[in-house]
Amino acid sequence: MIPKVVYTLNGIEKEITFIPADYSEFLPEWIRDEVEYKNPFTGKKKWKKRGYYFRALITFEGLPYSQLDDYVDIWNKAVDDLKFYPNRDVPEFFTVDSNEKFAYADSHTANAVLDFELEFRGKDRFDSPLSYGYDFWGDRRHTFTQEATEVY
Repeated sequence: MIPKVVYTLNGIEKEITFIPADYSEFLPEWIRDEVEYKNPFTGKKKWKKRGYYFRALITFEGLPYSQLDDYVDIWNKAVDDLKFYPNRDVPEFFTVDSNEKFAYADSHTANAVLDFELEFRGKDRFDSPLSYGYDFWGDRRHTFTQEATEVY
């Protein structure tokens, strides 16, 4: 899976495709979103489950400063329609927000940004975690019944 991001900046639609040779790890995951309530008198806690949201984490071990400029548009305040495609060849996408904070370890000797992470958090909430991938067994479209009826 090769992820990509599509967004609109100043009326121009732009696209960033993350090449696997550039990053060291791509981690798509589903995280439970819940709110904790605490009774002020008894101290008992209750949790209200609000569903699951999609999160993708792309980690770079070493990134040249020139390549960091390719991603700087993601944090522009004018971008509000960030769409994350876990697989660039598939039409499925998630509406996301980017990193809450922008931090990285700097190395002047190597002239590169070290230990840099891009985090994309989904805006939409789902009742249950959905499978990743598109053409893998067990995803929402590729089921056992479909596998048994296909002719190779």
